[in-house]
Amino acid sequence: MGLSTISQTIQAIEEEDSIEDSEEVSAQHLRGIFHYANSRTTVPGLDIYTDGSKIEDKTGSAFCVMEEDTTKYEWMAQLSPFNTVFQAELLAIQEACLWVSKTNQQIKVWAHVGYSGNEAADVLAKKATQEGIPIYIPTPRNHIKSLLQKESIIRWQKEWDNGETGRSVHNVLLKVKTTPTPWQRPEITFVTGHGPFPTYLKRCNVRSSDSCGCGNL
Repeated sequence: MGLSTISQTIQAIEEEDSIEDSEEVSAQHLRGIFHYANSRTTVPGLDIYTDGSKIEDKTGSAFCVMEEDTTKYEWMAQLSPFNTVFQAELLAIQEACLWVSKTNQQIKVWAHVGYSGNEAADVLAKKATQEGIPIYIPTPRNHIKSLLQKESIIRWQKEWDNGETGRSVHNVLLKVKTTPTPWQRPEITFVTGHGPFPTYLKRCNVRSSDSCGCGNL
């Protein structure tokens, strides 16, 4: 990824719900670093390429500094399984910009289409998922939301299994779910016991009472 596209990337990632603003990875902070680093790239010199990668439950972030086809410097980081590839991209951009700001090197960063350096950064990011230095950045919002939803389902299931009401429905729908069951009115009245079924079954001596499951006639 080149500095010519970093500004757009930061803006896009800044709008993602899955990215938490933080001191470690802040889009606003990166924007300031980007402007500083970009002001130092007017003279051709080194090329820097960044990338992030997520393979199954492993996330990697990396950038490489190249001069022609020779790699001068590499940086890799291994993130937590819950971190997103967007966070990995942001982290790589941040570290690349910080590296520029701390050195007196004159750099030139290309757009990422058609340059072998981007292939090198991609390989490095994948390698970082296994061998990068461990770095912690905050949990993305969507991961927290997923954990809360799973915990809610577990508690809901326990209440449904141990409840005292709705047992006729429980016999049919054993598992709770967040999507509605596509039943029509006849299925609903039959399974819940509401409607004319108790009266009919009592008349046929199948039931001893014509009350529905809720205790009402």
